[in-house]
Amino acid sequence: MCGYCIQSEYVLPISESENFIDRLLVDDPKFARLLSPVYLQESRSLPIAIDKIRQIKSVAGFAEIVFCRVWEMLLVHPGNAVYQILNNHFSWIEINGFLEKLRINNDDLSISLSDIKLYQDIDVWHQFVSNEQHLINSAEKTLTSYYRWWLVGDNESAIESIVSRQGKARDLGVMDNQGLNIPSIFHASFPTVYFSFLYLAKYKTDAEIMKKIALNNPHCVPEFYGYDLWLRRKALIVCVKKYGIQFITDNYRQIELDLVYYVLLRTRQTKNALAALKKHLISHRYKSSNLESSFVINVIESMLQSTSR
Repeated sequence: MCGYCIQSEYVLPISESENFIDRLLVDDPKFARLLSPVYLQESRSLPIAIDKIRQIKSVAGFAEIVFCRVWEMLLVHPGNAVYQILNNHFSWIEINGFLEKLRINNDDLSISLSDIKLYQDIDVWHQFVSNEQHLINSAEKTLTSYYRWWLVGDNESAIESIVSRQGKARDLGVMDNQGLNIPSIFHASFPTVYFSFLYLAKYKTDAEIMKKIALNNPHCVPEFYGYDLWLRRKALIVCVKKYGIQFITDNYRQIELDLVYYVLLRTRQTKNALAALKKHLISHRYKSSNLESSFVINVIESMLQSTSR
């Protein structure tokens, strides 16, 4: 089972209702453990998700996802309460272990994000994120490298993005005797990529790289946890909020029906936007391995009925 299967069969049910996880915890706790990373990605309340997962599994192995979600919260509602999520669920040894992995990337943004003071003093965090133009430039550079290397599969960009990491790579387990462990390097770099996305989503939503990430799957088959697919879903939401439902209809050949349904679950749309999307779905073919157009059209019709009441 790959990331695409998880996205179509489990991300959408979690997005429909988080009661899906509650049922799974009772009926199949072993499988619920396997879905824990996806639930942490998609849960509307990170503290609630962590509490549920702790019933069946330690969250220590999911520090990278939790930090991504914590950054998300800090950029929207910065405050000491957000730090309690880390303090309540991770030891400082575990937190330092994650921050050390960030330094593998050996770039300025990763090193800045690995400063433990950012997660102890909210004033330090405010000072860090206030360096707007520098962080925008760093974020665009990071996301462009990610796009060329991971989404498009440009080998030259891959070598360029990796070579600066080789100094620590072998010691930290992302290089073996035969060469680079690409999946490990991807996982080491992803948190910085995700922060870069979050920063542009707040301070430069119209950056062209956001559209590219929203419209492209990775060139290789996504892993079970599908971090790259998670980022694409988030980028698509940002683009739809920025450009409207027309972003989907203009780019329908690059947007699977599963993602259209995800957008409907995660955003509020006007009656006119829903009607336009329904019309487009009727007259155009959207790719999907799991959904039928008729199902999504019926969902839109239900939404139209509720908006007219």
